Amino acid sequence: MPGARLTAGERAHIADGLRTRQSCAAIARQLRRPTSTVTREVARNGGRSGYAPERAQQATHQRARRGRSATPGQASAAQHPAPQPAESGPAPGPVRDFAEDFASVIMLAGTPRMPARVLAHLLVTDTGALGARELCDRLSASPGAISKAVRFLEAFSLVRRERLPGQRRDLYRFSGDWVETFARREELFAPWEDGARRGAHLLGPRTPAGARMAELAHFMRIVRGTIVQVRERWRRACPGTAS
Repeated sequence: MPGARLTAGERAHIADGLRTRQSCAAIARQLRRPTSTVTREVARNGGRSGYAPERAQQATHQRARRGRSATPGQASAAQHPAPQPAESGPAPGPVRDFAEDFASVIMLAGTPRMPARVLAHLLVTDTGALGARELCDRLSASPGAISKAVRFLEAFSLVRRERLPGQRRDLYRFSGDWVETFARREELFAPWEDGARRGAHLLGPRTPAGARMAELAHFMRIVRGTIVQVRERWRRACPGTAS
């Protein structure tokens, strides 16, 4: 059962559970499925607020049809996907499906759906780069949606834009710099700590609200310190990493 595809009845049960505000873990226990199965199912099909069992079931059938329509040679390749997917056209079925699955994992960490999908599809290419047109084709998305997603990823230093020589279009490339990505997160948490500290001072440490703000400030200070420590450990482990 854990390895089998979700049935239409199970998807209807998931929808009922979401409507009654049950957690994915609780729904998974009722279905006797791994929690990860339910969380991925929800994340890749509209999230908690947009999950529709009929649409999810249809998407599963479409993926299955793509697999069955492959030629014998393609079917063999699907069982052993090439480590270097073509980047000029649509990604091979297994690679595309993996990218969408991995995007659902990224979404569980709080990244919006389209930025998560863009990042996942960049990560599975050898060069780590795709043009806007290629991303539109792979994700069946509009240029505006792709551009908005890239701006979100740029804010976290995950993606950078490059202008192709002699062309009037951009190439979107995964930055490859995890250090800078997490350094940027540390910078984003700094205003949280400062604001919470000011709130604690304003509200007073003896009030419940003031104590809550003081606790948040303390927590953010620890989080920021942990990020800095991890960044320094990474730089020592990989001396060639950019600063």
